[in-house]
Amino acid sequence: MTRLLRLLAMLPALGLFATGPVFAQGKEVQLGTIDFEIGIQRKAIDVEEGAGPVRAIRFEVLGSDADIVDVRVLYVDGDQETVRVRQTVKDGESSTPVRLPAGGREIERLTVTYRPKGSVEIGVVGVRGLPPPKWTELGCKKVGFIVDRDVIRVGLAEGFYKAIKLRVIGNDVDILELGVVYGNGARDSFRVRSVIPAGGETRPIDLRGTVRGLDRIEMLYRSIPNFAGSARICVDGLRAER
Repeated sequence: MTRLLRLLAMLPALGLFATGPVFAQGKEVQLGTIDFEIGIQRKAIDVEEGAGPVRAIRFEVLGSDADIVDVRVLYVDGDQETVRVRQTVKDGESSTPVRLPAGGREIERLTVTYRPKGSVEIGVVGVRGLPPPKWTELGCKKVGFIVDRDVIRVGLAEGFYKAIKLRVIGNDVDILELGVVYGNGARDSFRVRSVIPAGGETRPIDLRGTVRGLDRIEMLYRSIPNFAGSARICVDGLRAER
């Protein structure tokens, strides 16, 4: 009886009986639930017809903590994709929304890979509307006409990020290499090898692994000689909720 009362008390907080949207991001719809088994699990959920298109999903956990590893999404048109989640969700809490790269489409089936810490039920909720991602400027550097190296220092005090992108102002810039040093000293190198026109930017560059704290960004680049004047290159970060 005590567990039943606890469950009933938590359902409104999880949004299962809400008459309006739970999150400011947009309306949501319940897609299914997962029950507990020991060890790393992979469970499929057939989404009921009529759930409608969703742009993101989130996970509601009840009974025990659970590590959500990834989710494979099969859309009704036959396309499919695997989306990395890598979030630990505590008992009675919800994950942050996980955007679907091919979002805004109807889903036929979800296959969730997860590791439960005990007897658990996982609810999967589809988010129909999300605001655009908010990028934070991490720093800018003036670009010379010769091949040059520069460092933008970030620091753990600025938070955790899951992606970065480069943005150019004033003149075209040839980006040769990009290095990321994380807060724990680990390093990643990305071969960009592209010319970013003035006013342009790169596509988002996902940071490998889980969301990361950044120590610094290292860049190798050169400005394209012309009469457009000097250039500045800026690094923007996509902050990760924790």
